[in-house]
Amino acid sequence: MKKILIISMIVLVIFGCGKKGKKSNSFNKILKMEEERLKEEKKKEEVIEPKKEIVQEEKVIEEETIKEEIIKKEISSKKYAPKVKSELSVAEMWSGYKESKANLEIAKKQDDFEQIISSLINATKYAKLLKREDIAAWQLNNIGFYSIEEFKKRTNYFDRMNRMNTMASGEDKKLYLKSTKDIIQIEFSILKDAKKFLNEAKEIDKNLNDQNRTKIIGNNLDFINEIQRFID
Repeated sequence: MKKILIISMIVLVIFGCGKKGKKSNSFNKILKMEEERLKEEKKKEEVIEPKKEIVQEEKVIEEETIKEEIIKKEISSKKYAPKVKSELSVAEMWSGYKESKANLEIAKKQDDFEQIISSLINATKYAKLLKREDIAAWQLNNIGFYSIEEFKKRTNYFDRMNRMNTMASGEDKKLYLKSTKDIIQIEFSILKDAKKFLNEAKEIDKNLNDQNRTKIIGNNLDFINEIQRFID
């Protein structure tokens, strides 16, 4: 998988670079970025994978349940206020959050992309009501993550990039490159929407001092930006 990822990024560089004089510098930059992405892949899976993600967040929920009396006060800030009942108690907010996460697990089992995103948006809303910006940032990042995975699936991303890398130069390769860009262009709206959520995650995260989450959000944004450059 790592080899395929690196090969894929090399292909992006080969076809996405501008002047020949800048090709070497661009290659080194992209390769270095991809190496950093791979280093973070294991950490990323620990956050994103269903079972591990749930365990991590359940611990947070348990801690907040214990401290519930401390945070039982009116939530007046409207900075991140979602369109849900404003009169909810703290306990009801946590219940709504956990229900959203449970719906997410069902949606993932059913491979229902629209419901996956909807569940994560709802989870984000409850996290914001609870003033848990750290949890909200993770949910927004996860919207980006699952959107990227859906994009890769719809475009057959890795197979196409790998095939282009192994094709000999010529008319066939030019035609395949064009068809690949056309397919990516059609599905790019998924990444365009995801970028909005990732930028919001980045904005929230910058004040929270979590280097691991910052890198993961950055990696997801970098992927989208590279795809944008590839089709431009």
